[in-house]
Amino acid sequence: MKTRHLILPILGTAVSVFASHFDGSRTTPVHRIPLTAEDGQNIVSSVPDTMPFSARMTCGACHDYEEIHGGTHFQSAGQGRATEPWIVVDEKSGTQIPADRMNLSAWEFTKRFGSHLPGGSISDPEDTMADIDARWQISGGLEMNCLACHNNSHRQDMTEWAKQIGRENFRWAATAASGIGEVGGMASRMPDWWDIYSGESPDDHTYRVPPTVNYDGSLFDSKYRMWFDIGKPQDKNCLQCHSSHPVAAQRMDVPGDVHAAAGLSCVDCHRNGEDHQILRGTTETMSCAACHSEEGLMAGQAGAPVAHHKGLPPVHFEKMTCTACHSGIKPGNEPHVVRTSRANKLGIYGRAQWFTESPFIVEPVYVRNEDGKIEPRRMMWPAFWAYADGHPLDTELIEKAATGVLDTQQQVGDVLSRFGNAEFALGEPLFAAGGSLYRRNADGGLNVAGSMETQESFVWATESNVVSMIPEFDVNAEEVDYDAEGVILGIMDALKPLETVMATKGKVFSIDADGYLAGTNTTLASGWYTKDGQPLINTFVERAVVDTVGTSLSFNEEQLTVMLQKLGSTTCYISNGRKFTLAASGELVDEDDAAAEPVSWAIGHDVRGTAQSLGAKTCQECHSADSGFLFGNVTATGPLLTDRALMMPMHEFQDVDSGFNKLFGATFTVRKAFKCFMSNIALLLALIGLAVGLPAIYKLVTKLEEKEVPVKPVLIFLIASMLVLAATGFLFGWPISYPLNGFPLLSHVGFGALYAVSLTVWALLRAKSGGNVWFWILLLSGIVLIGSVLIAMFPILGTHGQHIAIVVHRIAAVLSIIAATMGCLRANKKQND
Repeated sequence: MKTRHLILPILGTAVSVFASHFDGSRTTPVHRIPLTAEDGQNIVSSVPDTMPFSARMTCGACHDYEEIHGGTHFQSAGQGRATEPWIVVDEKSGTQIPADRMNLSAWEFTKRFGSHLPGGSISDPEDTMADIDARWQISGGLEMNCLACHNNSHRQDMTEWAKQIGRENFRWAATAASGIGEVGGMASRMPDWWDIYSGESPDDHTYRVPPTVNYDGSLFDSKYRMWFDIGKPQDKNCLQCHSSHPVAAQRMDVPGDVHAAAGLSCVDCHRNGEDHQILRGTTETMSCAACHSEEGLMAGQAGAPVAHHKGLPPVHFEKMTCTACHSGIKPGNEPHVVRTSRANKLGIYGRAQWFTESPFIVEPVYVRNEDGKIEPRRMMWPAFWAYADGHPLDTELIEKAATGVLDTQQQVGDVLSRFGNAEFALGEPLFAAGGSLYRRNADGGLNVAGSMETQESFVWATESNVVSMIPEFDVNAEEVDYDAEGVILGIMDALKPLETVMATKGKVFSIDADGYLAGTNTTLASGWYTKDGQPLINTFVERAVVDTVGTSLSFNEEQLTVMLQKLGSTTCYISNGRKFTLAASGELVDEDDAAAEPVSWAIGHDVRGTAQSLGAKTCQECHSADSGFLFGNVTATGPLLTDRALMMPMHEFQDVDSGFNKLFGATFTVRKAFKCFMSNIALLLALIGLAVGLPAIYKLVTKLEEKEVPVKPVLIFLIASMLVLAATGFLFGWPISYPLNGFPLLSHVGFGALYAVSLTVWALLRAKSGGNVWFWILLLSGIVLIGSVLIAMFPILGTHGQHIAIVVHRIAAVLSIIAATMGCLRANKKQND
């Protein structure tokens, strides 16, 4: 018996060492395995209220749990560019701020973001006692959830995962989400002394019910082994945390990624080994260029079309990423507001949708990255209450100051709730303001219920109509109508904590000492008031409701001003790219501040196909004065209703010159005419090159010689243009700022046209008396110079061909300079002789 106990651990070690190593087979092993709890005990599914399974103990029996734990999803963003940040959101206080500025504890971080966390790392700390406010001993650690990615069963439910995280059932979350067992009870309700071995609370079987698991016995065999449908992660698993969607767009309006449409899955590109270091499309073998460029290491893989980019100058690949033209939403006059899974809690379903309107994220914003290339990004501007130095205020201070200021919807909602509980209520109570009607929602706030112009603040919505909340009766009668009195008394009783009175037809009614209505004369308009004659909903609250309800905004500038007054002179509010403070006069002022600068991250998907890429239809999609790519307006978004939001043109994020780009864009209006003109020039030069052998050209040359047209002015223009071309082409375009760009490029093109015309006229004038070797070298190299540029302007050459054309252009330029120099020396010598 002792020998058996020794052998089993040895065999178990052998399995864990060798089973995870790839043996060359491309099949996926059948995962019919026993489940093991965190204490190492095998789980017997027939036993009710048993332990949840542990990924460390169950999956770790064959796979190297610790090596996987060092993978991309658990420890870092992996290779390449930075990824989307975790964003702390509180819509009520208008907060949206990257979590790394908040100094969150591991417990707080897991509570906030656990719904979209894969587990492990910060959510499964080794020292569970380091944070005295944490409840790890009760909730358990949130182990790596292997099944979140690898479970291909239709039972896998990440909404259930999110619910269990909300209940602090961390150690039970993976079991519940996998669908292999039902988890009941809430760790969040258990007292601090409770642990997993304590069992039920002896005095509470209703509220303080500890988490337990009842496994689905039909999924286990007679040996209590569970069969898992394990495989490579499917797209639906990835999209649970990595999807995005434009606000207000329908599902059918978003075509998705071209790779998915072609049948590729996420993991076809985003691969990993046993270490789970996931490729992010930025390596030599797993990038856009790797599969789609002419020289890519994996060119044509999986049927990938090779992109020749005919007619596109290679400078685009020096200055821009592939994603700039092919990824994300196409640019417009303003970037689009989008929601992402992680930031806005998408993909959590139920009777109530869990997504949040904030944080407010926009795309695409074209930014010059650390490598000097322009790429599309998503961007978010932080919004939070802070000290003057930009350090966030404590949550307790904000909550205290917000009472009566930022809770305006809840104030109205509370009054509506009281009206709804009144005896003899005639329908649903609605609040009327600014031409709109508002109803209380399930969260205690307000929703827009329609539009209506009325002088009253509160009305009843019946099945067929909207009627006044104040009954019609004769206010001057000796006794108030009993029916009307009953309705009014019922409402006043419901509103008793607010000490309410009612005004109508010049009288105000309150409850007298005997419990009856007593009316006195008043000048108050018809409506409901507090006993001191103030509206039940004051104008400050009314303005806030009208401004914000029905929008995604949290509050207006008036509320902001009051908040800053309550918080003190050493505080500020960061939002919409600005820092808001109060001047000594009490006036709200805004200014630039480093704390208000946006955070952004690169967009990789959704990838658009060739026909939908930026610039596919015309170069003027980017190169024009009204292009969204360069001159779209980027307005800083945030939860504050303000017209002071920072607004910047797109080109400022790209660090490019707007004046040059507007001028350069203007040249595209004559680009077709320019290409036609230069093509004709090149053709004419070619014909001139044959002048000696063509009688018609020979006669033309003879007539020009007889008229003794001066050659010297033409020669001056020719030499001057060549000098400018040499300076811009060889000086600016090669050693200083390769590739040639900016104003030197415009100068080069402009003087190129002058050079072509001068060379043509000079060749006509010198054709008969010419014929020496330098004449022919200058003429032929000039034809090649012009032709090599022209051919690059037409969609004929691919990227490789364009590079060859540039080399040919440079060689021809060198030959032209040599020929012109030697020709001038020879002419000078001949003149001296």
